[in-house]
Parts: sequence; structure tokens; C-alpha cells
Amino acid sequence: MPSTLRDGKAASLAPLLITHPDAHPLVTDLWLLKAFGPEYVLWEPETLWQLLEKKVGHLGTVAKNRIQALRTIHVTTTPYQLWEVFLPVVMALNGTPPRFDVMQVPSVGQLLLGIDVMWSIRALEISDEVERYCASIFMGHGLHYAPPPLSRINKHFKTSSSEKLQVVGKMNGSHVLLPDSITDVQAAKLISARQYLKDANQRKITQLAALRKGA
Repeated sequence: MPSTLRDGKAASLAPLLITHPDAHPLVTDLWLLKAFGPEYVLWEPETLWQLLEKKVGHLGTVAKNRIQALRTIHVTTTPYQLWEVFLPVVMALNGTPPRFDVMQVPSVGQLLLGIDVMWSIRALEISDEVERYCASIFMGHGLHYAPPPLSRINKHFKTSSSEKLQVVGKMNGSHVLLPDSITDVQAAKLISARQYLKDANQRKITQLAALRKGA
């Protein structure tokens, strides 16, 4: 698979905006809306796969999962209400096949990207259940502070975050940090998660520009 989807230099990006692992979910969604109209979210999966493969070629599991996650966000509020639906949607948006035989644990960066995509499509409030689930993931990674766009879950942490973590959580760009304390380790994890989201958003900007050029 060509790696040039990141820089927009592939000869024909249209298929890659659907099939490539680096395709940003929002760009995939926009391409589908332009190609098939909003009704695509209601079609039977087999119908959509057949039409898509005529346009872009073979669809792998990652692409199908991403598209199904996007369709789920469009047609139901359950990803915003039930953690059991929220989790596989987040995993699929991040290019990780959802599994239902084990308890998957997303990274903090994957959570940030997942909720960013969800709120870009439908700006619905997430339930207290989903908030608590997200907080449990942060705590499982040793974090007691959530940066934007998930700062609303900070009310669920019993331990107050340090001022340092709050500053780090709002940083833009890359920062080198040599962890020599528990707080520094947590800060390094937050920087990594924020960078994951930033990298994804940069890919989105590049791919949207290619889409506007008629890719």
C-alpha cells in the first residue's frame, strides 16, 4: 500500500481515502457522502461493499470496520450512551479491528481521536456511563487528568491533577520530556496522546486538500 497518503502525493488518492490504514475517518466519511449521498449510512452492508469495490477495489477488514463505525455514529446515539458500543466504534475509527471475545483497552490517544471524530460528525453529549468509562481508561494508564476534547471527564477523578499536568494537557506541538518523577511520567503520556491526535488531524488536513482537488 503506498505510503504517500500522508503527504497527498499519490497519483490517485480516491481509493486510498477508503482503503488505506492512514485514511482519516472524517475524510473517508466525506468521500462516501460525496460519492453516494447521505443515504449511504442506511444501506445494507453488502450493498455498500459491492458498490464501493466497484469504485475503489478490494476492501479490507480495517476499511470496513471504519466505515461501519462512521455509519453507526450517523444513525444511532448508542456510541454516545453505552460504553459497550462506544468502545468498538473508537477502536474501528483508529484502525484497530474491534474484538468481542476479549476486553480491548484503547490508548489515551485513541480515545481522544475517537471522541474528536464522533463530535465532528454529531456534537452530542456523552452519557455519564461513557464519561466514567473514559475516566477508567485514563486511570488504567496511570493518568488522573484528561486534556481536551475529554476534559469534561476530569470530574470523575478522585485525585486532583497537578498544575503541571494541566499545562501539559493544553500544549500544542512536540515537547521532549525526560521523566524523573511520577508527574513527569504522566506528563509524558499526555504529550504522547496529544501528539497522536495532532498527527491524525494533520493527516486529515492533507487528505481534505487532496479531496478538494478532485482525488
